[in-house]
Amino acid sequence: MINKNKVSEIIKFAQLERKRACLTLDQPIDIFNFINSKGIIIKFDPISADDGITITGKQTMFKISMLRPFLRQRFSCAHEYAHYIFNKNRFVSDNQEDEECAADIFAGELLSPKQVILKGFRSRGLDYRYPSLHSIMSISGWIGVSNLALLTQMRNYRMITTENYYKFKNIKASEYRNSIMNMNLDAHIYLIDQHWYSRPIDLLTTEYLLVQNDIKVTQHNLNMLQEIDNYILYKAVSPGCNTVYVNENEYKIRIREKEYQGVFSNKYWSTNV
Repeated sequence: MINKNKVSEIIKFAQLERKRACLTLDQPIDIFNFINSKGIIIKFDPISADDGITITGKQTMFKISMLRPFLRQRFSCAHEYAHYIFNKNRFVSDNQEDEECAADIFAGELLSPKQVILKGFRSRGLDYRYPSLHSIMSISGWIGVSNLALLTQMRNYRMITTENYYKFKNIKASEYRNSIMNMNLDAHIYLIDQHWYSRPIDLLTTEYLLVQNDIKVTQHNLNMLQEIDNYILYKAVSPGCNTVYVNENEYKIRIREKEYQGVFSNKYWSTNV
């Protein structure tokens, strides 16, 4: 069992890592580039027993399970980085369960501190105390975490009631998708609005983008499916890089093969290496 003082220390570790990367607490983080910038190799492999493992040697490597959902892979990278930081700072517990719990706390704070969640809701004119399926999907996608990971952080920070936590936790991913589109989509959907900033948009082939129709998108690897109200629905059909233009800022849309096996690199978004 991790006590409150230890939790506070773990959170400070994560916030310090953000500060060293020149990230404010209300910015989403590009976790793949962040870890790569530390000289750590990220390799995606068909690991079935774990979400990820750390291999030490001349150069540290995080092996991340390509079999897990993409947003889970992002969390696994942050989780493995927690173990790396703990070992580096001799912040290690003799209890394996406590160690894993500590790594989850660190990963949650690195990816989604309270301030970035508040920014996500408030910039969209939403009240975090009364979330909806649409707001949870929109903000979790912007931050780059799963719906469950966002709900867990909100519960940890007492931003939602326990009742609301379990209400939304028990809703299937398909119900989240269908509530937005009122149609049966077979893969994850990301909502891109005028409040998107700070990080690239990462998705897999077969996944979807729902983009406000006044936002310009290059479509080299995307198929436009239909226009719905003030949004346009796209589907990722091949790996590569595209661009979205939001409020005069450019952000990359990085599309990866669904079952990509290999190392994260400059070629990551276009071909296996």
